[in-house]
Amino acid sequence: DLLYLMEQYPDICIVTDTKFVNEEEVTRQFRAMLNDAYETSLTYLFGRMIIQVYTPLMFSVADNLYHFPHYIFTLYNSSFDGTEDSFRQQATFCQENGIMGITMSDYYWSGNAPDYYSIASRRGIRIYVHTVNDADRVNSLLAAGVSGVYTDTLLPSDVVQ
Repeated sequence: DLLYLMEQYPDICIVTDTKFVNEEEVTRQFRAMLNDAYETSLTYLFGRMIIQVYTPLMFSVADNLYHFPHYIFTLYNSSFDGTEDSFRQQATFCQENGIMGITMSDYYWSGNAPDYYSIASRRGIRIYVHTVNDADRVNSLLAAGVSGVYTDTLLPSDVVQ
């Protein structure tokens, strides 16, 4: 149904949020998604999906099943401890594996924005933060170098760009 919806509305892009990280469950979920796409001849829609991965193992499993064009690495289920060194390790992993961005809680960005921004920028990695529902906070984050923000309530017109 999601693929048919994407086909009907060409401006929709999807970020997956599957929540599972063990190899068997990741394999089962992504095989089911791939099977549906092959059966409907809609694999071209994968170009409008961003596969959110939570661990290096999850990335490896998903990427071995199908090399999706876009990945994003989220830090809330990884070994990230908030330090600059830990962020550097995560950003390096993303750079080495062609992962376009990192998503993290806005809490982590707050105190470490200059360090995180320079680490990510040097590696060509974009930063996305979650979940922010205050327009002033979103504007502040964007001004500090964040590329995008996950929100429950805000519209693009709520944010000064």
